[in-house]
Amino acid sequence: MKKGDKSGNLTEEIPLKPSNAPNLEAAPVGARGMLLEGYQVTNQSSSLVRESLSLSANTEETQQGILGELDHQRSLINTVGTRVDEASSHMKKSDKLVSAMFRRAMTNKCVLMLIALILVATIAIIIVVRFTTRDSTPTTINSSSIMASKAAAHLIRHWNLLD
Repeated sequence: MKKGDKSGNLTEEIPLKPSNAPNLEAAPVGARGMLLEGYQVTNQSSSLVRESLSLSANTEETQQGILGELDHQRSLINTVGTRVDEASSHMKKSDKLVSAMFRRAMTNKCVLMLIALILVATIAIIIVVRFTTRDSTPTTINSSSIMASKAAAHLIRHWNLLD
């Protein structure tokens, strides 16, 4: 079927048209072509908008999942950080305790060495005094040397119990 446009020229009808396309039979070919082209562009744009909305929804779901995972990881990192701080404070306390124990052990060793030195000196003095006397008779041990020996024995017993 042929139609005439405003200028009187005959135009051919487009045989196929989309089912939801507007009725363009009365429109001239130039105008009809432009309308069909506009309709196709509109359909393509609508399709692209639907695809964009779908992609946007999928992106938003992915984003929510990632944010949830990141929040979980943040809480884990905070927990680990707290535990590291606690371990560090415990290490500092134990370091102080070990240092105090070491100082106490060194003090005990020094005191024991001093006592041993005093005992050796006392024994040496007793031996020297005994052999340097001019009398051939044995020298009797006076009460001060007995008291020194008892005091030294008492100190040795006392320090052996502390170790």
